This record gives sequence, C-alpha cells and structure tokens, in this order.
Amino acid sequence: MAFKRHAEAEAFEYAVGAYLRACGYRTFGESLNYQQRGAPLARGDQGADSYAGADISAMKNGSLSFFEVKWKSATFPHRFGKGRLTGIDVDSYNAYLKHERDGGSSVVIVFCHQLEREVRCATLAHLRMIESHRCTQQQYPGSKGGMVNWFFEQIPLWMPYEDLDQLADNFRRSGNAIAPPRAPITDPIAPQPEVQVPMSMIAPAWKGEPAPQKSFLFTEVEIPDVDRGNGGRKMSRGR
Repeated sequence: MAFKRHAEAEAFEYAVGAYLRACGYRTFGESLNYQQRGAPLARGDQGADSYAGADISAMKNGSLSFFEVKWKSATFPHRFGKGRLTGIDVDSYNAYLKHERDGGSSVVIVFCHQLEREVRCATLAHLRMIESHRCTQQQYPGSKGGMVNWFFEQIPLWMPYEDLDQLADNFRRSGNAIAPPRAPITDPIAPQPEVQVPMSMIAPAWKGEPAPQKSFLFTEVEIPDVDRGNGGRKMSRGR
C-alpha cells in the first residue's frame, strides 16, 4: 500500500509540473526519482538538517515559488462535524514555514483528492487564515509531530481531479508527463479571494507561529481553546 501511495504521489508530482509549465513556469525538481530522492535538505547553523524542500521549484517572471504536492485518497470529518478536513504533518508544515521565511518565496501546498475528485491549492499565507485545528502525535501516531488541518472546501479550487489524473496516467504508462489537454489554465498563485471563515470554525494559531497577513478589519473576540484546554484566549477575526 505504501508503495502504491508513493507511485501515485510521484505521478501527480509530474502532472502538477506539467500544468505549471503550461501556466508559464519553468520547473525544477519533479523529474528526480521519488524513491531515491525523498526531500532535499538544507543545513542549519549547527550542521543539522534544518528543513525539507518542497517537491517542485518553479520560476515565473523572475519570482521563485515552491510547490508541495499531496496526493490523498479522501478528506476526513471534523471532530465536531463542522466540515471535511485535509492536512499535513506538523513537522512538514513547520519546515515549509521555515522554507518560506528563509527563502522569501511563496510555498504552495497542492492537495489532490481522489474521492472528492478535486485538486485544491493555496499558499501558506492563505492556508494560515483557514486553519481548523491541530492534532497531537498521540492522536495521529503515524504522523510526524501530529497534524495541521484545513477545511477542504475553503481551500481554493485549482482544477477537477480528472484533468490532473489524465496526465498522471500518462506518466504511469510512459514515464512522461505530456502537455495538459486543456487551456487556458489558471495560475495557482493568482490572487486568491479573502477568506470569510464562520466564527465556529476558527481556532487560534499556536504560539510562535507567524500571524497571517490580512487586508481587512479585525474584531477581537473570546473563543474556547479546545486543543489546549486553557479556558479560551483572544484572537482576531476578519469582518
């Protein structure tokens, strides 16, 4: 099963790269062998591996961006029944934040969901505005540091799953990701709409995490802090 997931992830990584090139990007990284590559690592001040690089580096109009492709079989339900969630390991998320902060370039997470038949993606700055909650390592033993989750339907839609799956299938059969079959293709880093999140869905960011940049007004409110059980805290909500 793990091998199949790796094979699917590799195929969709190639397909995303093909779509990015159709959007005018020059891409690097997705041609590396998935099984041998893993994620490229950078060295920190102490010589330790400090963060993992994203799957694809892409250049357009002189700007460098990084794309992390996540192929998933399905979303999962919010613990209070407020919607469907998707997510990534907390350790990976923190690594991408560091990658973005240190490099000064946008990091985009691309979610390819088989059951929902949709491909949704957003920059980290956009995702931070719609974060639902985090789960600990104990709650998700197979994760790395726990999970950070988002409401799937609040992540901007990029394309139907079938469009990307067709290219991924070409790669599975021939080893090549041919040009996308349709045009025009939406740039995944095009200006994204402001996020209007219902009050009941907002959860505070963890201490020490950079606050998202928002272009609209804020109202300070008191909400329960369910994840940490500290009786509530103040946070800002856009209106």
